[in-house]
Amino acid sequence: MGLLLTGISPAAARAKEPAGTVSTAVSTFHGGRTTTADSGPVLAVDHRQRPLVATTSGPFLALARYTKKAKLDRKFSGDGVARVKIRKNLSVSDIAIDSRRRILLVGSSNASSGERARLIVVRLTKKGKPDKSFGRRGIVTVDHASGTAITIDPAGRLIVSGRSRAPSAALVTRLGESGSPDTSFGIGGSVRLSVYGPQETASVGTSAGEVVIDAANRVIVELRVFRGIGQPSETGLARFTPGGVLDDTFGAAGGYTSSTLGLPATGAVSRGIVARSDGGFAVAGTTHGQFFLQRFDIDGLPSSAPVLTDVTSGYLEGGNAMTADSHGRVLSVGDSFPTLAALRYRSDGSLDTGFAANGVYRATKLKGTRTMSATDVTVDARGRIWVTGLATAKGARSDRVVILRLTDDGRPDRTWRSRTRD
Repeated sequence: MGLLLTGISPAAARAKEPAGTVSTAVSTFHGGRTTTADSGPVLAVDHRQRPLVATTSGPFLALARYTKKAKLDRKFSGDGVARVKIRKNLSVSDIAIDSRRRILLVGSSNASSGERARLIVVRLTKKGKPDKSFGRRGIVTVDHASGTAITIDPAGRLIVSGRSRAPSAALVTRLGESGSPDTSFGIGGSVRLSVYGPQETASVGTSAGEVVIDAANRVIVELRVFRGIGQPSETGLARFTPGGVLDDTFGAAGGYTSSTLGLPATGAVSRGIVARSDGGFAVAGTTHGQFFLQRFDIDGLPSSAPVLTDVTSGYLEGGNAMTADSHGRVLSVGDSFPTLAALRYRSDGSLDTGFAANGVYRATKLKGTRTMSATDVTVDARGRIWVTGLATAKGARSDRVVILRLTDDGRPDRTWRSRTRD
């Protein structure tokens, strides 16, 4: 496929991006069908340190792979982008790569519409084709549910988390190699947890965020509780046994903890979980225009007050995704209007002053764009930090998928950048 320059001036096409930055037009991802992504981007890095980035538009999933030289990899699906038509109103929320280099994505269809919502898991081959040995033509669906995250356990089983709409509850499903439910887990392969029971509805209630697996193969789930407009949201953790039974020795409420963390205005909106080296856990996200980090002990109880960080004096700030590096330092990425930001915390919860500028990296906004927002983050085997997000364009131009690469100390990696724009 040739470069799509419709709506882009010759000067913009010649423009170089800032150091450490690669950007690609959404219209390139989706073959000219659209200039705006409906969801994503989400990001993973493969065994050769090549980033894979996925977005959706309408019923289409688009997955791009880049070379080490920051170009679309033409060896992947012909033009560097695999495009799969799945279902209308499609969204993607997480990506993983298994030990056989197959690519797994989780998301939803009709999650915000009035039609029946479905949680969707897609498995693609390493060449970007639907894996016909998985589910039905590479796709597994769960009715009346939406998907949030996917984790691969030590046995290679897929732990998929999200939200059940009927009944309203956090949902965790375990799938086997072929995509069939693992019936040794929970009831029929799934477990559900509703913090507020019958008070919850299809639009208000508990959902499962990201998941970690501990050394005993127990499943620890980040909880996100939306209590309705004007009510502070809650965050917390739940723990299930390897067989999918709620572990009543964990948390403050017989298997789980859920609270506003003492943040009364909007409560705590978490966007991820990581395991800490001392056996505890950390979640990060956004609250009332700030980034927040909350640490929990090994029993699922808050071990300190939440750490709140203002990057600037602006209100439109907060974390959208998180991860941890091999040293146990937590990275939280998100918005710092009008651009994106990445924060790194030490294991004690304090900002890591050896990272970027006193613990905070704030990106340079791209030329010809209005805003930039970070949506996902990962750390590769060499300790480099990868951040993806979306830059909204000015005028009629296409929005742009952005991929940043930072060195371990939070500086833009000058070996990673776009020389020209598509």
